[in-house]
Amino acid sequence: MRPSLLLSTLLLAAALVPVALASVALAPVASAQSLRQGRQAAPRPAPGRPEPPPAADMASPGNPGWTVDAANGCWLWNGNPQPGETVRWSGSCPRGPASGNGTAEWRYQREGREQVSRYTGTLREGREHGAGTLTWANGHRYAGDFRDGRLHGRGSYTWPNQDRYEGDFRDDRPQGRGSFTWANGDRYDGELRDGRADGQGEYQDAQLGSFRGLWRGGCHTRADGQTRSVNRPPEDCR
Repeated sequence: MRPSLLLSTLLLAAALVPVALASVALAPVASAQSLRQGRQAAPRPAPGRPEPPPAADMASPGNPGWTVDAANGCWLWNGNPQPGETVRWSGSCPRGPASGNGTAEWRYQREGREQVSRYTGTLREGREHGAGTLTWANGHRYAGDFRDGRLHGRGSYTWPNQDRYEGDFRDDRPQGRGSFTWANGDRYDGELRDGRADGQGEYQDAQLGSFRGLWRGGCHTRADGQTRSVNRPPEDCR
């Protein structure tokens, strides 16, 4: 039950890197689960449990699909299964896929340490849909709107170092209007497209002051020749 990797490849790998700083890759661990490595058929249901999904639709590492809560038989969609990952869902699943309000908790082992990711909010057909909060095992956190398992609507995304984005999301990417705030004091407020500053916006550099005006593809050059970028390597803007 994890948002797609579009976010990890674009927003998290580049998004919160101020132009004046070196790029830092911050990809959240995609949390989804498979009951064990390799596909396996789900067990036959006990009385009162939903029927399991078809074996061909079960999740396994490298193959998105359904992961079943062993305790109640509920199905949760697993977009990026990890070896040995399991899930627990506190809500309902009348027809199999988890639905309504509840908490989903995903667990797996990495280098001998248990990793736990948690979603609290609304699911529809086994996917995050509506308002919710998702916390990854590595400390990344999103709180806001989801649609069909993706970050979509209004929300805030916080990195472990307290870098933060708050604003509009579309299909796992910052798009529309929003604000990036970096731990070093820099800040961008304005329009975004595909995760980058694009349109009217203002970047406040803690040392060099304001970069205000029209941004294109994450880049803006001030009248004095100074350039700043948002979610794009600085060298691409020269």
